[in-house]
Amino acid sequence: MTARSTPASADSISELGRKMLRLHLTKDVGPIRTQRLLEHFGSVDAVLAASPAELERVEGVGRRVAAAVRAAREDASVEQEIAEAARGGARILCRYDPEYPWLLRRISDPPTCVYVRGTVQVEDALGVAIVGARKCSHYGVEQARRFAEGLARAGLTIVSGMARGIDGAAHL
Repeated sequence: MTARSTPASADSISELGRKMLRLHLTKDVGPIRTQRLLEHFGSVDAVLAASPAELERVEGVGRRVAAAVRAAREDASVEQEIAEAARGGARILCRYDPEYPWLLRRISDPPTCVYVRGTVQVEDALGVAIVGARKCSHYGVEQARRFAEGLARAGLTIVSGMARGIDGAAHL
């Protein structure tokens, strides 16, 4: 990512992105199950409209996951997640968004959604992952932030999983 040029806002995610985010936030529905659901039903709209019995016909989707997908249709956490990301200066991109990082598209199980600060550019092929302990010292958090800031200023893309601790500090 480069310096932010597109301000984050709750309006920055498409309707398709919101629907994909529903799947992304659904317990036990990761990238592989999402891909299976989309391949089986043909669209995210069809996935979200499917009955539990229809959902259970998909490989790896049992009763519990089918119930979770059905519940996701009414889940208000999507708007909360979008607002929280915007408050943190991030945008949410789903894998169908034109800005979705092209290198992620090439892996076998790309994340359904990613959180982005700054702009995604083709040149973002050079990235650095900053990962570490969830339970870390104040010094560790400071250093993760310092490294991330310096590397980003040098033009490198910072990649992290947004977990608590070092990973999250890399995005602050």
